[in-house]
Amino acid sequence: MKLSTRSDRDRGAILVWFAAYAIVLLGSGALVIDIGSLWSERRQLQNGADAAALAVGVDCAKTACTQSQTMALNYAKLSATDGEAAVSLCGRGAGLTPCTPVPNGVSKAVGYVQALTSTWNPNNGGSSNQVRFVLAPLLDALQIGQTVRAISTVAWGALGTATVIPIVISKCSFDPAWIAADGSLSVPSTPIKITSNDDHLCSLGWAAGFDFMKDTVGGCGATTVSIGSSGATLDAGSEGVVPACRAVMKALYDSGTTFIVPVAKSRTPPGMNSTYSTDGFASFKLCGYALGGGYNENSCSPTCDGPSSQVRICGTFRTLTVNGGQLGDSTDYGTRVLKVVG
Repeated sequence: MKLSTRSDRDRGAILVWFAAYAIVLLGSGALVIDIGSLWSERRQLQNGADAAALAVGVDCAKTACTQSQTMALNYAKLSATDGEAAVSLCGRGAGLTPCTPVPNGVSKAVGYVQALTSTWNPNNGGSSNQVRFVLAPLLDALQIGQTVRAISTVAWGALGTATVIPIVISKCSFDPAWIAADGSLSVPSTPIKITSNDDHLCSLGWAAGFDFMKDTVGGCGATTVSIGSSGATLDAGSEGVVPACRAVMKALYDSGTTFIVPVAKSRTPPGMNSTYSTDGFASFKLCGYALGGGYNENSCSPTCDGPSSQVRICGTFRTLTVNGGQLGDSTDYGTRVLKVVG
């Protein structure tokens, strides 16, 4: 019988230690490579979910979500390194299936969309919805891959607070029919005229279609307005206070800027230092105005034509989406805030 030598015993011990180290190395490699692949996939899918939800949210805030699924898939794929991803949508809006459960942060929203992205890997054989592992199967044959998911929720709705130029308009200047039942907007592109002595308004206790507002120092500068009571006015019909606002009107007209205006449902008392109750926010683009004393601009004749004594603003209501801000308990006049809520 041959006795084992010390070198034989050493070789046996080395093999044991090598096997042990090999397992540790494979395990470490699996953590670094395979878990790293999952982390990279998760990051790409989250970028895709955010991009898809924002793109669909912008579309739905302005129209009727007509291209939602196609748009979402395009943005999800663009965010993936391999150009592949799966995406599903739910939400509140035309063409969207309701989410179960309803996400947090959407109670005040006109609508919302939730985008759920997940792995799509056509090159992975029978597991096309999984990230393929490289080293994990060497340790456990069942660990061939894993599905990764990401989620993003974007809501849109009426603006609750805004810093606005110093004009407030009557609720009756905006036709409720321009907002469809599904939340889509169809504000006409034809100009309208709003005067400071409009006598065909509904019963709001307000004999003017628009007025200028005082800012915090009593001038005609930008001011922050929230839903509910605000004030006070400068009275657009008074020649004595209009000059403070002429430069503002001229700048808005020359720049062609679409600006946000508060929409008031009441104003008391009429004239100077009135308090008005804000019902929501609209967006308006000037094509003309007349402030008395020869201070006139008019690129939309004959709509904006009128007697020299008639103080008026002329233009078109616009839809406007503001990124970020406060969703408000307010009437939807086409000026909407778009924000990520989850």
